[in-house]
Amino acid sequence: MTTSTAQTLWPDETVKAALNRAADDVLAHASSDEQLTAAVNLVVNATMHYLTEPEADLLAVVRAMYDPDVADDVLDTVAGRF
Repeated sequence: MTTSTAQTLWPDETVKAALNRAADDVLAHASSDEQLTAAVNLVVNATMHYLTEPEADLLAVVRAMYDPDVADDVLDTVAGRF
């Protein structure tokens, strides 16, 4: 007998906590590199933003998820343009 797969939904805070834990675990095994840290954190933030704004682009993520004082620097850091 075949069982259908039901989609499981988790609250945003649960997803965010899991993503941040995964990011922290990965970064704990990486060298301390500002570019890598910024990229991993951006992936976490982009994932959370794309769940509610699937049409958004990465610039929209940065503008929505980061403090205005650092938003302009986020993509430059990820790209290695410090």
